[in-house]
Amino acid sequence: MDRAQRIRRLSRYLRYGCVFGIIAAALLNAFYWAHDGFRVYYFEKTKWMVKFADTPFTSIDDLSQWQKIEGFLTDLIPYFFFLVILLIMMRLFKRFEKLDFFSQKTVRYIRQIGLVLLLSVIIHPFYVTLHSYIASPSNSNIQKAMIVAYGPDEVKMLFLALVAFLAAYIMEEGRRLYEENSSTI
Repeated sequence: MDRAQRIRRLSRYLRYGCVFGIIAAALLNAFYWAHDGFRVYYFEKTKWMVKFADTPFTSIDDLSQWQKIEGFLTDLIPYFFFLVILLIMMRLFKRFEKLDFFSQKTVRYIRQIGLVLLLSVIIHPFYVTLHSYIASPSNSNIQKAMIVAYGPDEVKMLFLALVAFLAAYIMEEGRRLYEENSSTI
């Protein structure tokens, strides 16, 4: 099998993986909030503390139904960025299936991935703050905890965004050089 066929097949598998990721992430998020944090029948009596948004919270089943709905809706913020990235990657892998590596559309898709990653890093502290406010238990003085956090995951995302911008720049230069050389006799 030649390299072009391998690239096409791998790109198709990755595109299908993106579709699976879109569906699985939505179902897992809904299942998490509907079933008190992935609680399984055999572990019904255990009180596992699940960490969401890198902040400690009380057990999901101790939250009111309204707090669970608010938590689910709040978790749709990072899911939205994940969804957008997967949709862009599906388009990118479709271009790769056609063996189109250095076109303007391919470069634009890679640049868009970097932009969405950068936006998700910027929005992250607001998401964590909102999530910690919703999922933290109130004490007797009706006070709630609000946490603002940037951590190693956000630094990694920022680094990946910069790598995506650099890859887009390099591919744009490659496309420009190819066009310049193809017009030379």
